[in-house]
Order: sequence, then C-alpha cells, then structure tokens
Amino acid sequence: MSSKSVIFILISFLMLAMPVQATEQTELIYAKRHMLHSKILNEDREVEVYLPPSYHHSGPGHDYPVIVVIGGESFFRTVSGIVEHLSDVSRMPESIVVGLPNNTGKGLQMLPKIVGDDGKPFIPDSKADEYIQFYQQELFPHLESTYRVAKFRTLIGWSNQSAFALHAFVKASELFQATIAIAPFLKHGYKVGDTFVDAIAKPYSKTPNRKAWLYVGMSQSDVESNPQGKVSLQNLQQQLSPFTEKHLTLKTEVLAGEHHFSMTLPAVMSAFDMIYPREKFIAVNFSREVIGEPGETVANIDAIFNKLSADYGFKTYPLEHKLGFICRRLIRQKRFDDAKAVIKRWREIYPKSPEYQTYLQQTKKAN
Repeated sequence: MSSKSVIFILISFLMLAMPVQATEQTELIYAKRHMLHSKILNEDREVEVYLPPSYHHSGPGHDYPVIVVIGGESFFRTVSGIVEHLSDVSRMPESIVVGLPNNTGKGLQMLPKIVGDDGKPFIPDSKADEYIQFYQQELFPHLESTYRVAKFRTLIGWSNQSAFALHAFVKASELFQATIAIAPFLKHGYKVGDTFVDAIAKPYSKTPNRKAWLYVGMSQSDVESNPQGKVSLQNLQQQLSPFTEKHLTLKTEVLAGEHHFSMTLPAVMSAFDMIYPREKFIAVNFSREVIGEPGETVANIDAIFNKLSADYGFKTYPLEHKLGFICRRLIRQKRFDDAKAVIKRWREIYPKSPEYQTYLQQTKKAN
C-alpha cells in the first residue's frame, strides 16, 4: 500500500471520528399540552392532545374519533404511539388521543364510592360523579370547540383509574362508546353484597339495545395473587353474554406472563383489536381487487369506508399514503382516468395535502 493511500485512510478515519455539528435543530412535537380550568372540580387540569398526522391536511368536515386516557402521565405516550402505528397500517381509524395527567394530586377522588364488607366506602370523599360532569360539561365541549372530533369516544383506565372507567360505563352510558378497563378491582360494588360485575350487568338488562364496546383485562400475576379476579372476569362474561349477540362487543381476558405494570401495552393492543377487528379492516389495505374494472376504483373505495362508517357511527376515510399507493398502481397500468378520479377524491378528503398534486402531475405527464 502506498504512503498516499495510508495517509488518505488515516484522514478518512479522523474525519469519521470528528464530532458532527448540526447546522439546524428542529424540535419534534408529537402532542399539545394546555390547561383547562374546571368550575365543576374547582381546579386547573392539564390536557394533553395528540393529533393524527393527517389532521392538518384534512378538510373542515373530517372529524376524528377521540380516545381519552385517564392518568395521562402514566401511558399517554404509549397509547398515542400505538394509535399512530395501528392507524398507519390501516388497523384502526386515525384518532385524537387526549391525556388527563393527575397534576392536582387528587387522583383517588375520581374513584367511585365502592364500599367494603363493612359498608364503609374506600374513598369517602369520592368525586366520581363530578368527574363525569367535568367530562360532559367542560372537557368535551372544549374539545369540540377546539378540534374536529367525531361522536365516537373511547375511555382507557388502568389500575385505580379503571374503576372510574367502569363507573362511567354504568352511570353515563351515552358518554363513551368504548371502554377499556385494564387491571380493575371487581370484588366490591356500590353496596354490601354487590360487586362491580353486578353493577355493570344489572343496568345493561334495562338497555339491551345499547351499542357499546367493553374490554376488561387482568394480568396473570394479579389473578395469581387474587384468584377472585379471574372468577369476577368469568362472571362478567357470563352475565353479559346474552347481550353480546346483538349490540355489545365484550372481551375479558387474563394476559399470560404479564404483571400489573407490564400488561398495559398488550392490553391496549388487544382492546383495539376488539374494537377494530382485523377482518373488518383488511379491505382498507387496498388489495388488487379494490382497483377493479375501469371506472370502478373510487366506488370500491367509497363502499369500504361507507360500510365502516355505518358500523361505527362516524365517517371514516382512507389514508393519504393508501390513496397514493392506489394512484401509483393505476398509473403503472396506464389507467389515467381512474387515477384522476382517485386524486379528485383525495383532494376532497385532504384539500391541504401537498402530495396529491405530485400524483396529478405524474398522471398528466404519463398520459
């Protein structure tokens, strides 16, 4: 090896070893945080809001379902990441995630007045009903006036907060369409001799046509330390099974190999799979059949999302990059009229998207 080659290699290693100074720094912001004063609770509450990637590209009539995470300081980021991933791969609709951190130090007050065997409430100063009013009269009106939110709400509670999630399921049936209770305590109820299972099941018999999604999951370590927990899950499944044939979608499970703190991620994934099952959303991935015969593509896309909209009660939409996928395939097949029709629908759904213009230019150029 020549001396010049050795010098060149040494210089190259030195350059690689030198620290690289960034010329520009960009902050990555995944959520917004602001304060909301509650007259009902007489305190300021932090509200964290994650907006899906397409939010700022979509039109004024494009609303998004809302997922509320109680105790947002614990796993708001986790839920936001799961929602972004699952929606990006077309396993659920894009959604707005709202986290409510316990910034006041009064988190236990949101638990309902569950009583022990002695008839005394575990939380004597419970404000569970006031929290329901806070959601009804302050939080959701604030979200509706600030963001484009659909009338489909999911509530997620973990551990102690799951008791409030189930309390809302019982006492305010219109407030949330889907409820996810992770690691709940079901042994006791609102009065001596009753359990939370009874509190959930008995009122449901009065409104059997109520359309709802309910997930209740426990970890293996929780049921090992408290075998009654598994019995409670079985009782809940048994008592609510008459209603699952119609409008109630129910899933109860014990997550094998998980403990009280590690179960959050697999439980949320499992719950979303219950609410948005794979078989319903497989067509959203746009297989070759969606393109169909000439002139059919847009009608086929609309049929998929009209069906989902009818099932869930809010308008659902195709993702931007999925529409781009269809456009690329149509352009390769020289089906330019169909490509233009897809781009037109794309522009209607995402009028502020910079990408559909690119595909429009490609279509004109290829044509």
